[in-house]
Amino acid sequence: MNVFEECLIDWEFAEQWRPVVERLAERAHDWPMTTPAPEDFWIWRPIECPESQEIGGLLIWTDLVCTSDDSVGVTLGAQVDRAGLRCGSLSSHCPGGAGELDDFTLVVPTAEGRSLSDVADALLGWIVLESQRWNQLQQRLAGG
Repeated sequence: MNVFEECLIDWEFAEQWRPVVERLAERAHDWPMTTPAPEDFWIWRPIECPESQEIGGLLIWTDLVCTSDDSVGVTLGAQVDRAGLRCGSLSSHCPGGAGELDDFTLVVPTAEGRSLSDVADALLGWIVLESQRWNQLQQRLAGG
């Protein structure tokens, strides 16, 4: 059982966000090899901001590890709330305040008719791209 399936069993978020995690649980069975494994993700309440005030949302994140010393190199975060999907790096593995959302690089508004399953696919697509960039950087730093 992967972290997404476990989250669905112990669901503690607003029901409207459930399709995001359901889609990630589905995708975990054909997970891209270049990304952290599904068990290396965390799901939590959203970073507090105006878009998450009334109806909540989800914050999903994972760490990319430095190959040289197995330390956390960067934490990738994705917040889904009424604004849609925002993805970017978080300042640490323990996300803080709304200021962290200011640096998010990918924004996918749900108002454009996208389903939450589509938003989950966009989230995973972004994680794949960022993981590939990270892996290339690690290879260059290792001299490869």
